[in-house]
Amino acid sequence: MLGPARPAALERVAQDYAGHLAALSHFMDSGQMQPASRMVRALRVYWEGTQQCAEGRAWVTRVLACPEAAPKSPARAMLLDHAASLAFSSEDLDTARTLWRECLDIRREVGPAELLPVTLARLGVGLAAAGHDLPGARAVLDECIRLCEANGVKRILHGALSQGLSTKPG
Repeated sequence: MLGPARPAALERVAQDYAGHLAALSHFMDSGQMQPASRMVRALRVYWEGTQQCAEGRAWVTRVLACPEAAPKSPARAMLLDHAASLAFSSEDLDTARTLWRECLDIRREVGPAELLPVTLARLGVGLAAAGHDLPGARAVLDECIRLCEANGVKRILHGALSQGLSTKPG
């Protein structure tokens, strides 16, 4: 959904959008947070790509309100990450930062650790947006860079360095 085949992928989702929403509703109603989280992940790219972020945010808010989504878990962290990305795409920067912070706290506590650099990078961009908290953004991106270097995660490392806020030499 992110490469050159994106328009075709968005069209395929659009063709059975009602079916995708029915599946998401089913997962929510039956308390299946892992599949609901994966469905939100797939639909988030669609919602952003078709400029339906408000609808996506409403769906993710409903999923997060399910009792099964309340405990700190990798599924909750994933849902928070998607909610934050949709908020950021809607230019609701305060909400995005709040959601990414909660996501980061959960990932630090229960994992998965390999997603920490992604969350740190996104939070860093969110903190830097509109000049909100440049020192905070710098600290978060520096931590992201350290983790990326330690684990050989080049794609995220490149993105973090490209923000131009790190105190580390690029």
